[in-house]
Amino acid sequence: MENQLQQMGRRIREARTVLDISVAEMAALHHLSEEEYLKHETGDVDSSFTFIYRCADRFGLDISALVTGESPHLSFYTVTRRDKGTPIRRRAGFEYLHKAARLKNRHAEPFLVKAPAEDENAPIHLSTHAGQEFDYVLRGTLKCKFEDKEEILHAGDSVYYDSGHPHGMIAIGGDDCDFLALVVKEFCVSTIVDALLYLLFDGLCLALIASLAFFIFLRRQPAQDAPTTLFQRGNRLVPATLFVT
Repeated sequence: MENQLQQMGRRIREARTVLDISVAEMAALHHLSEEEYLKHETGDVDSSFTFIYRCADRFGLDISALVTGESPHLSFYTVTRRDKGTPIRRRAGFEYLHKAARLKNRHAEPFLVKAPAEDENAPIHLSTHAGQEFDYVLRGTLKCKFEDKEEILHAGDSVYYDSGHPHGMIAIGGDDCDFLALVVKEFCVSTIVDALLYLLFDGLCLALIASLAFFIFLRRQPAQDAPTTLFQRGNRLVPATLFVT
């Protein structure tokens, strides 16, 4: 019987195959060799949240579809009770509990995360993913690293950052650390930019149409009589068209 890692790996492989995406492209997306990437599809290695998130984003799927095999169906709101949610279980490392997996078209991914206690001097693995992230510590102590900078967060502390930059964290102080992670999709920012560009383009089109209509209106108006030039001829003024030298 398949465990969750194998099931998730199978779904990733099926989605990649259906979308006709090569192994080479997916390996490059995750900065892995093709051999290393294929181990995720077979469930032989532990897939991090960042790996799953990137796959879902590339496939245009909800992350829940890869984790559970089911797509969300609620469109208005969803309630998640205490200690409930959609778990992302892994062999080792952080445990994620998705708190809104049943709501479709989400602009953010809210997780309750449990980080296992580690040695204070343990290396911190850095990763990146598109968008932004907000982390709020509920219990314990979290040591965060953002590129070459380190921050220590205690219960009640929070951090908001551009997750496109290398980042990572571990729990220190001898106890596990529980924190709320809100991953904001890059889609939200790009959608605003796209909307502004659309409005600008739409405005230019309207201005062009209005100018063309005004030009046509002027062309359809009856021509005004041109002013007549008069010349003196004897005691009379005659139009230039009648003036004969």
